[in-house]
Amino acid sequence: MFRIVAKYTWLLMLFGVTLTDVYGHTVNERNRMAVSIGLDTNNAYYTDFSYHYMVCSLFGVGGGLGIYDQWFTDYSLSGTVEGKWESWRIDETDEEVERLYLHPSILFKTPNILCLKGVKMSFLLEPGLICVFPYAGVHVDYVNSHTQQHRYSYVSTIKGNWCFWNIRAAINFQIQKIAIAVGYGFSNWDIYSSRKHLKVESTEFKDLYPDESILHSVFFNLSYEF
Repeated sequence: MFRIVAKYTWLLMLFGVTLTDVYGHTVNERNRMAVSIGLDTNNAYYTDFSYHYMVCSLFGVGGGLGIYDQWFTDYSLSGTVEGKWESWRIDETDEEVERLYLHPSILFKTPNILCLKGVKMSFLLEPGLICVFPYAGVHVDYVNSHTQQHRYSYVSTIKGNWCFWNIRAAINFQIQKIAIAVGYGFSNWDIYSSRKHLKVESTEFKDLYPDESILHSVFFNLSYEF
């Protein structure tokens, strides 16, 4: 589902840029639309679509909507059970974390520090917040190895932190109204925050997931000003 949303996010941005080209641009180019794609230290990638209103050429206010998706995780949660069901484990499709998030932020842009053959280079700083709905749920598979029987259940919670800080910094290369930026970001976002409140039998997930740590990422950003 998240990959489908990401696909249509790109289409919406392309549609918006096309309309802008057809109907003209504002004189002061107050609007900035962007798509960012990044990789982080949780073996995950994210894609977010953002908009900032540029109060002046060096400062903007806005935010975006993003999709976060792990492609691999070191944590395959399982445990033992006394009685008919000898063991349990979460379903493989639930091992990786997938989240939608809001990213309100402010954007600082330095004056151009280099201009060469129409390419202008500047630096960007984007402090903001990562806001998520505090919900987590996983499917649990109970197994009896002797009879090869299975029983499935679902556990969920609406607990956990919902707001985290996030800072991104980038080198920005601009040609007229289009810019490409490459940068680095870090955040205190704990993607397992809600999952740590889950419990199966006597096993609490907070004992299986890692403690909160700083999340690091690298990203690519494509923006358009109008």
